[in-house]
Amino acid sequence: MQTILKIDPTDNLIVALQDLRKEQRVHWNDEAYVLRSDVKAKHKFATEDIAPGDIVSLYGVPVGKATRPITRGEAITTENIKHYAAPVSLDDVAPYDWQQPDVSVWQQRTFKGIVREDGRVATANYWLVIPLVFCENRNVQRVTDALNDALGYANNGLKNFARQVTSAGALNDNRHLPFPHLDGIRCITVNSGCGGATSDSMTMCDVLAAYSDHPNV
Repeated sequence: MQTILKIDPTDNLIVALQDLRKEQRVHWNDEAYVLRSDVKAKHKFATEDIAPGDIVSLYGVPVGKATRPITRGEAITTENIKHYAAPVSLDDVAPYDWQQPDVSVWQQRTFKGIVREDGRVATANYWLVIPLVFCENRNVQRVTDALNDALGYANNGLKNFARQVTSAGALNDNRHLPFPHLDGIRCITVNSGCGGATSDSMTMCDVLAAYSDHPNV
């Protein structure tokens, strides 16, 4: 049974496929390694001696730098490496030259839309219910379902069929909408919140703000 895996030939890390013991001898491509420490399954050990500041690689790419001397066969942990990624350069990327299309043929055409105060045009008009933390998702969904049901925007075919048959005696879709200009109510649930990093919270707020600022809202 294979106990280790070297993902890329250029890697100086090997992955343990099961718990390995200190002093255990393992082999990869006819090369033997004697472990200098216990290595848990899915963790890695060094294939060579690594000096402080040297790069450790996995999948053929840099994934960290050694913070102290690491001996061949020693387990890789947060105590002996720190995160590192290779610098990215866009110098060799050709600039994209966008050419504005000719829209003159459509300039005088119109459609039945909604002109907002800031001049933007919408194709629909929705209310959004947005929580700021994931623990409110269920409450927000219940509020949205209740509003959609009470205001006539719920789209439950079987429920509507039953109501129409029992109350009107005939099938029709002449629902009374208190807000005829409104196309519906939607909830935007989130999967983050309490305990998240500040950068993640800022990104989430940017996304929610973009939803809120959409012309269709």
